[in-house]
Amino acid sequence: MYVDLCEIDTANSQKILNYSMNATTSGTSNEHNYHIKPPNLDIPKFNGDYRTFSTFIDLYNALIHNNPTLTPIEKFRYLLSLVEGKPLGVVSSLPMTSDNYQTTYDNFVDRYSNVRFRAQSHWYAIKTAPKAIRDQPESLRNLLDTFSQNLASLKNLNFPIESWDFILVNMLLERVDDDLITRFELSLASGTIPKFKELFEFLEKCCKTYESLNLSLPLINNKRSNKIKSPLQPRRTTSLLAKQTKNSNSGSCLLCNEMHSLYNCSTFLSKTPQERYQLSKRAHLCVNCLSNIHSTQNCKSAMSCRKCNQRHHTLLHFSSSNIERATHSPESALPSTSRENSFNNKPHFSGTPSKTVFSNRDENSSLNQSFAATGLLSKSTSVLLGTAVIEVLDKFGIYQSMRCLLDPGSMTSFITEKSANTLGLPKERGLYEIQGLDNMVTNSGQATVTLSFRPLNCPESVLNTDAIVLPKICDSLPTAILPASSWSHLSNLKLADPKFYVPGPIDILLGADVYTKIILNGCVRGIHGEPDLLNTIFGYVPMGKIGTFCETSTVTSFFCNSHKINTDDILTKFWEVESVPLLPMLSDNDLFCEEHFLKTYQRNSDGKFVVHLPFRDNFPTFPGIRQLAEQRFLSLERRLLKDQELYKSYCQFMKEYLDLGHMKPVSHETELSSASYYIPHHCVLKPQASSTKLRVVFNGSAKLPNQTSLNDHLFTGPKLQKDIVELLIQFRFHVYVLCTDIKMMYRNILITSSQHQYQRIVWRFSRNDPLQDYELITVVYGLSPSPFLALRALQQLVLDEGADFPLASHAISNHTYVDDVVTGATTFSEALALKNELIALFSKAGLDLRKWASNDPNLLSDLPSDFLSTTHINFDDPESSLKILGLQWNPTTDNFHFHFNSLDRPCTKRNMLSELARIFDPLGFLAPVTFFTKTLIQKLWSSHMDWDQQPPDEIIRIWTRYKNEMHLLSQIDLPRKILFSECENRCELHGFCDASEKGYAAVVYLRILRNNKKIDVHLVASKTKVAPLKKLTIPRLELCAAVLLAKLLAYLVPIFKTKISLDKIITWSDSNIVLYWLHSPPSRWKTFVANRVLIFKTSSHTQLGYTLSPRTTLLMLLLEEYFHQSL
Repeated sequence: MYVDLCEIDTANSQKILNYSMNATTSGTSNEHNYHIKPPNLDIPKFNGDYRTFSTFIDLYNALIHNNPTLTPIEKFRYLLSLVEGKPLGVVSSLPMTSDNYQTTYDNFVDRYSNVRFRAQSHWYAIKTAPKAIRDQPESLRNLLDTFSQNLASLKNLNFPIESWDFILVNMLLERVDDDLITRFELSLASGTIPKFKELFEFLEKCCKTYESLNLSLPLINNKRSNKIKSPLQPRRTTSLLAKQTKNSNSGSCLLCNEMHSLYNCSTFLSKTPQERYQLSKRAHLCVNCLSNIHSTQNCKSAMSCRKCNQRHHTLLHFSSSNIERATHSPESALPSTSRENSFNNKPHFSGTPSKTVFSNRDENSSLNQSFAATGLLSKSTSVLLGTAVIEVLDKFGIYQSMRCLLDPGSMTSFITEKSANTLGLPKERGLYEIQGLDNMVTNSGQATVTLSFRPLNCPESVLNTDAIVLPKICDSLPTAILPASSWSHLSNLKLADPKFYVPGPIDILLGADVYTKIILNGCVRGIHGEPDLLNTIFGYVPMGKIGTFCETSTVTSFFCNSHKINTDDILTKFWEVESVPLLPMLSDNDLFCEEHFLKTYQRNSDGKFVVHLPFRDNFPTFPGIRQLAEQRFLSLERRLLKDQELYKSYCQFMKEYLDLGHMKPVSHETELSSASYYIPHHCVLKPQASSTKLRVVFNGSAKLPNQTSLNDHLFTGPKLQKDIVELLIQFRFHVYVLCTDIKMMYRNILITSSQHQYQRIVWRFSRNDPLQDYELITVVYGLSPSPFLALRALQQLVLDEGADFPLASHAISNHTYVDDVVTGATTFSEALALKNELIALFSKAGLDLRKWASNDPNLLSDLPSDFLSTTHINFDDPESSLKILGLQWNPTTDNFHFHFNSLDRPCTKRNMLSELARIFDPLGFLAPVTFFTKTLIQKLWSSHMDWDQQPPDEIIRIWTRYKNEMHLLSQIDLPRKILFSECENRCELHGFCDASEKGYAAVVYLRILRNNKKIDVHLVASKTKVAPLKKLTIPRLELCAAVLLAKLLAYLVPIFKTKISLDKIITWSDSNIVLYWLHSPPSRWKTFVANRVLIFKTSSHTQLGYTLSPRTTLLMLLLEEYFHQSL
């Protein structure tokens, strides 16, 4: 709440005056003789919140700064005592002397009187105001106060808030419940645009009504209780009150007399369900809604228990097993999920530990479902893993007790599927690959949930984390009952899991992502054979090496990390490759990015490009992002330290980043501002890479809940990379070819210094060093506009410098794919000149070329050996870290071939789709294979199976044979070079289309007739489509094939015309019905046929000029006989 000047206690002023006068009359003029003890002032300390600065400075000026009876040194002392946090650092930067007071005061006022920052803080408070909760008038009052107070402050700062009605109305409506919105809309005239003042007055009226009802309810209840003379007297109620509230607890709590609902009372929630039920009966409450104004029989609430659907409140639910245990044990019976035992805050070790058995999940579950490693234990000792009992928030806002395992060796937290279902939390579906010791991999993760948890009965310590859902985390821990009563050092300590010594299931595994926030200072060491006690926010956790008490010979390890396999992205890219490419269309945002680049780019003295990030809005803020980046870095660091080789490679990468000047440390004087963005980072390993096997990736999409990321505020820009199909076709026409890679293309394009604050990271080279902030000063891999900025810089390089390098300019403009140049020439001398021009032109922008490859080694003989590529050239997607089947070019043989990577995964719908979509065949050389995968994908979709369900035996059989024979495709070689001569050859394009009930396809061949009557035929490209699930006739599918062929030729012919002169373009079909349709006007046919005939005729008349021939031809050569049988 803000302090109003009119509410200042005038006594404070008198205190200061009296104190100052006494000091003046009794003291000496020497300021060092004052012994200042400030009186108690009702001035709240200033903590750096710009919203409260104006109030604070007005109070301070009125009471202290402008007080003539105070000396400068006294004022300085008051100023120091009235600030905290960052302002204290500003004020205390100079020694406390009379001469320094005015300077310190001026610096302090200049720092926090910034109108822009004050306005931003007020707007952020409005923007992040929490929603009003239904049936809680105080939340609506807080919402209205937030809007009114901050808008008033903005108005005082001369902002035209009167013209913000449309924005403010929508922002406020988003934060109230649907009933209030409906009532407000009904109060408006039809078509009227509401004013903010109207909405605010309406909500203010509703809020006052709710508040008056809350004040009147306790009076009504007291009157009602005075009228009751006997338990037999009938209870009276009114429908008005029953409709106003779900229960009568909206006034003071019946248990503790505080102003909150009974079901929100911590005292009530701390009791067992049996105790709550008995209390409800004694207070004559309705056991269904906890109201005290009607009986259970007269309850009109439609709600019932969420656990058993019976007619009682969920907080009063308890099972018969709970009752039986409660009558035999003084332990509380808190609601639990997979563990039904009760827990106390104090350990109970008298006598033999209880032999209560915890409910186990599926004891026969296969160990393959778990990522735990197993091995032999020592005969004399075993290890106790740390467990704790915590409270986890469910979807109804009720905290439920669950048993968790603490494991700093896991990068991720986990939760069992049963526990996640019990909590009812929303799940984010996806496939998560979990890696453990010795590179053990499992794909058991199916979804993630966001957990909010806290220690038992500790509402102020709430933590949040994301957890992967697993069928099972591990077997019961410990594996046998332990003699905890003999461990005397456990006495009089609050244990995190009072029944840690009794075997029980694990509901949750808390990993390193939250481990550091759980640990507290202090550890109790046990003697030989006793566990150590780790101090945590949950209590002391017994763990460590103990004497042998377990009969099992297995050990459980939870060292693991995980990453999400985005099946949707993989499938999307697969279908994009398998479709005929479309011409790019520029949006308004793309045009803005182009204009923004032209206006802002610069070249420095070295010729390097300096570009600006294209922001959607000015001055975005990211509160709390550094804390997230620091938390993720510490988690990354712990994982890296477990693999010294990986840690060393990571440090080398970052050291290279720093040594090359691609990042710089942030000075300590630089203020930590919410306007800065800190980018979390991690590493990606590519063992098959020829140069850098480890690459650090920066995550510009990281954000906190209800916040935005840096990528959310940036335009992506138009797609500038060339189409891979066009690039490969042109690549085949060169006699001499050159391939090279732009070394560190992104990192040699600079970002303007004014935007370095948006590219900060947290890093340190040793765990013993303090955390250091760095700023990345180049284009960063991981930000959405980075590909556009990098490729647009290459285009601008051609425009700026290309006139002197015509061969290189043409190659960069037409033969570049991301950071790879794939070009060539007809003669050796031209190829040699092209190579030299490329080197010279790229050097103009400070760019170097590496990993050179050519089909003629003599072209590269003058280059150092470390500039040459030692592996085959991949044409896969550069952003893909893994391909099942990908296209390669071998410079030695000058042939295309396919490399194969086998992935051994369980046969499920998710895994099959993921693997099938990883085939990369842009030219359609393996069309029979890709068509088979498409039909299999269609079968999987139409089967309506769950993502992780095993498919039918027939599909498993086909899938198994497909995987077993896939490696045969790596034996296929296809010639790259298409030789032709304009004066000696005659070139024809022949397109074939065909269809069956399974699908349809189109294939294009280049036929070269030489003067010596020799004929060469080259497969150019092919595309296939599966038939739709809705059955079509064969003639209609044949027509679809003809349209597919027309689209394919419409794409290919312009590419060919840039290289060769086509004498004929002939299309072939074996369907007389299709030929008849195509020779007739479209208007004669029904819509389906007419539309497709029109597409074909439009393409043929404007571009292609097809000749139709009713001949039958083989669609394509099948690579394996079993594809016939499978289709």
